[in-house]
Amino acid sequence: KQWYQRRVAITAGGEEEEPTYLTCDQSTNVCGIDADKAPTCTPSTTPGLGTNCTSENYCGADVTTGIAECLNYPSSCYDNKCKGEEEEPTYIDCDQSTNVCGIDADKAPTCTASTTPGVGTNCTSDNYCGADDTTGIAECLNYPSSCYDNKCKGEEEEPTYIDCDQSTNVCGIDADDTTGIAECLNYPSSCYDNKCKGEEEEPTYLTCDQSTNVCGIDADKAPTCTASTTPGAGTNCTGTEHTDFYCKDDEADGAALCMYTPPHDCYNKKCTGQQDYSTTVIDCDQSVNVCKFNDTGFPECSADSRGEGVNCSHSDQFYCNSDESGAGLCVVPPVHTCYNTKCWGNAIFSKVSIDCDQSSNRCTFNGTGYPTCTDTTRGAGVDCTGTEHTDFYCGKNITTGDALCKETPPHDCYDKTCTGEQDYNTTVIDCDQSVNVCKFNDTGFPECSADSRGEGVNCSHSDQFYCNSDESGAGLCVVPPVHTCYNTKCWGNAIFSKVSIDCDQSSNRCTFNGTGYPTCTDTTRGAGVDCNGTDHTDFYCQQNTIGGATCQQTPEHSCYSLQCQGTGNKTGTYIPCDGATNRCGLDADGSTPLCINDARGSGVDCNTSASYYCGYNGTQLKDAICIYSEEYDCFDNICTGALAFNESTIGCNQNTHHCTVNITGYPLCINAANGTSGAGVFCKGHFSCKQDKETGVASCKTSHGLLPLYIVIGIIAVVVVAGIVVWFVRKRMGGADDRQSLLNRETGY
Repeated sequence: KQWYQRRVAITAGGEEEEPTYLTCDQSTNVCGIDADKAPTCTPSTTPGLGTNCTSENYCGADVTTGIAECLNYPSSCYDNKCKGEEEEPTYIDCDQSTNVCGIDADKAPTCTASTTPGVGTNCTSDNYCGADDTTGIAECLNYPSSCYDNKCKGEEEEPTYIDCDQSTNVCGIDADDTTGIAECLNYPSSCYDNKCKGEEEEPTYLTCDQSTNVCGIDADKAPTCTASTTPGAGTNCTGTEHTDFYCKDDEADGAALCMYTPPHDCYNKKCTGQQDYSTTVIDCDQSVNVCKFNDTGFPECSADSRGEGVNCSHSDQFYCNSDESGAGLCVVPPVHTCYNTKCWGNAIFSKVSIDCDQSSNRCTFNGTGYPTCTDTTRGAGVDCTGTEHTDFYCGKNITTGDALCKETPPHDCYDKTCTGEQDYNTTVIDCDQSVNVCKFNDTGFPECSADSRGEGVNCSHSDQFYCNSDESGAGLCVVPPVHTCYNTKCWGNAIFSKVSIDCDQSSNRCTFNGTGYPTCTDTTRGAGVDCNGTDHTDFYCQQNTIGGATCQQTPEHSCYSLQCQGTGNKTGTYIPCDGATNRCGLDADGSTPLCINDARGSGVDCNTSASYYCGYNGTQLKDAICIYSEEYDCFDNICTGALAFNESTIGCNQNTHHCTVNITGYPLCINAANGTSGAGVFCKGHFSCKQDKETGVASCKTSHGLLPLYIVIGIIAVVVVAGIVVWFVRKRMGGADDRQSLLNRETGY
């Protein structure tokens, strides 16, 4: 049949950027292209494009392009395999009811999903679908029946009929007889009966191999056995004979039996008898033989099929062996970290070795003891401690091929070179042994291998350290000195000698990359300077313009400032700051005062050989002064505060105490246990002391010219009664009211 394209794509003859399609029955038309490169359809006495299909196909066309296709007729049963076109054709599973077969570039079969079905065959409603086990070709099979025909019809001009029980036989036509006489044929069987049964009142049995003979009945209803090109009765077994099963016949009636022999991973190597021969054992490789017994129970090793064995877990490698009784064993070889590289022979070949990587092979012997390398499982080796390529690498004994654990313990600092041995003991190659190990070839030439880490030194961990190497490349532990103040920048080298980066070298150190560019490495402390005294007391750290550390000494004083003052527009700003443990500084703006707790601050030095205490000039507590104690005649008895407490007072006998203030300006009365008394005045002549009730300031109280008169009267009246004299003196003193400070508080005069 011929089918023509119903459409034409301009890609076949048109040149539009986005091709369009025009419906066109090319059985009576031909396609063309117009001036706009669009498709045209023109009537023609000669047909257009199409394809030739066989009588087994019907015509179709691609929905988009309209290209003609040969389609298989729908079938009632479809093939379930695809056959390749190789020299020895292969088959793949393929349900051709929804797929079609194809051939790839290697001539192997392909199975591709399709909206049109593949190859199949049509069966009647009396059949059901089956398929050949090998080729997958669809077959129409008869449904099992409850009652079967009992004759076969020939194909002669005048057909004849023969008796044939079709429940166990099929009808055929004599192939050698052109007359088409019917035959009654047994189904081919896997195993055949070995006896024929007579039809006597007490049936007899006749030995008859029905694989090449058929049974019959003679005139006496006794069984007969006749040679035949078609087999006799039997039974069908599942699988492949001599592998999945072997045939056996019932001893009584000769009926064929399927003796199934399922596969095992490992097979028994011996066959043990039964009954009186239960201790008789013969060699029998049951991977290709089956253990049988004769009538007495004597064991026989038969090649009819495979035999008994065990199944192994497939979660790991295994190989097969057998125990002392010959029973199959699954042997899982242990996993090692390093494997042997040679196999040695046995017996007369005990000194013969062959190369064998036992990480994926194991050693065996042939019948003579010669060594073989078998690729079934891993083999022998040793177990190492740690992680391969870090804590150890696998070595070997050059002579025996036995695996060795080459331990590579960790070090703090590693060698950077590898020196040869023997004639190459002066040959040195670069080798970073923190990630490589130094090895040598057979001549002693050094090799830098990535199998593991290598040699180095261990450092004391009582202090920081970093790694370096000496002139020979041996690892060195470098402990950087401890400084009191550290640099804050790293400077480059070579072309980058004027380039700097920030780097706090109290916990980092400066290095360079390959070009000389500076890097800040956080392995150890770096460079700095050493200062005298106690940090945060006698000095504080500062940096110069290039990031170098400097020691800013803060000497000890007798008296310290209690305030910090701003500068510039913050001159009038004061903040509390005890200079005995803090120092004054400025904020980033350069004017706002800060109190910094990294050293002591400013103050004054007093004459320590004299008694003194600390005071402050002015209304602020910024400028400390030394106030020396005097042996005043009269002492103040009140302390007055400063700053926000400038109107606060507390009582204080400054003959035995002195006044000061805390950092907030609150007044304090300090016990002068060391003899440091406070403020007071000097007096002259005869006086008494008095303090102002509000301020507590002391003053001297004296009398005007009465003392000489008292002396004269006292001499004259020496004999006067003591009580009169006392009364007279008290009366005279009670009338004296004038008080006068004889010494100026400021000048002392």
